Amino acid sequence: MPQRQVPTYPQVEVQTAALPRRPWRYTLTPTLLARLVEIGVAQGELNAAPLNFHRRRERLAQARRERIFLEVKQYYRSVTMGEVEAVLSGEHIRTPRPDILNAIRHAVVAEDAFANYAHSETSLTPELAVAYASIHLAIPGGEPTRWLPLHPGGRAQVLALHRRAVVVPQAVRDVFAWVDGDAFLAKPGVLRMAALFRLLHLTLRWSAIEVLHHELRATGIDRHGFLVGSKAGLAGLVFTSDQSAAVSEGDFTEFFEHFAEQLAVVLRQTGEELGRLRGGEAHLPWEVVRPPDSLDAAIVKVLERARDAGSALIAQRLGRDAPPLRTLQRRLSQMVSDGLVLKAGVRKNATYSLPRR
Repeated sequence: MPQRQVPTYPQVEVQTAALPRRPWRYTLTPTLLARLVEIGVAQGELNAAPLNFHRRRERLAQARRERIFLEVKQYYRSVTMGEVEAVLSGEHIRTPRPDILNAIRHAVVAEDAFANYAHSETSLTPELAVAYASIHLAIPGGEPTRWLPLHPGGRAQVLALHRRAVVVPQAVRDVFAWVDGDAFLAKPGVLRMAALFRLLHLTLRWSAIEVLHHELRATGIDRHGFLVGSKAGLAGLVFTSDQSAAVSEGDFTEFFEHFAEQLAVVLRQTGEELGRLRGGEAHLPWEVVRPPDSLDAAIVKVLERARDAGSALIAQRLGRDAPPLRTLQRRLSQMVSDGLVLKAGVRKNATYSLPRR
């Protein structure tokens, strides 16, 4: 029996470009080794950042907005963060720039798919890399009707639906053959990520942001997903990746040093930023700082997906884990009292939402 066709993003043919001159090579210089050690220290500090539940989710939401913004900015330089936030909040927007809004909506679907695979895959594969490039290249084109029917759970499977039919160009297979055949590059870490990012960026003529996103999360360098949203850091790696002329001659040493230096800087900056957030918690009420129980956390997740919702809808979204409606209403009232949730309306017409911070 033929499988039912599931709506997905428009199919875009991935074009390849010439690879750098071979043999590809690099040298483990003292400078590169020192930066790799620095990255390891900063990585441990970043992943151990003791943010409370609400601060952590706030930071992850910020990173998500910045990733979507950077995806769209590669095609529409004039896009604003305000437009991204308006689309994410579900606002009705009247604008003479519908192409940009459609691209933002496409990038939202792509982000859900990328985030799912960054968690589920231990290492990047040739098929997944080409699927990443294909969905990225489809962001500026077409209508959103083939993207939006997928609910958040379905969006996470967009790449799974597409990668079955992916045809991997030989150039991409050559890239993975070199990386996987090298004793240092084959191990998950900074050098593997740098090599795949640079070569796939050149080969598939695409920014390869998704390579950074995937490898940073899958290798544990940025376990929580904070770093990939860094404006300065990610932009610095993506938009200055052509500065190493030596790469065209097949020598990756200079690029690896630049990549490691930039990554170390961003790790430090992000760690310092999280430290400032942690320091600011001393001025917050204890209700906001304390870790939530499982019900509080589940309610927050529901309200993150819905702009606002009544208690009955929240109970429906909680599914089998939902407590009796009266119990849920009492918990919502307590969360409103603690300042964790906002309430609009009264009684049966009451709706709840998360405060904007």
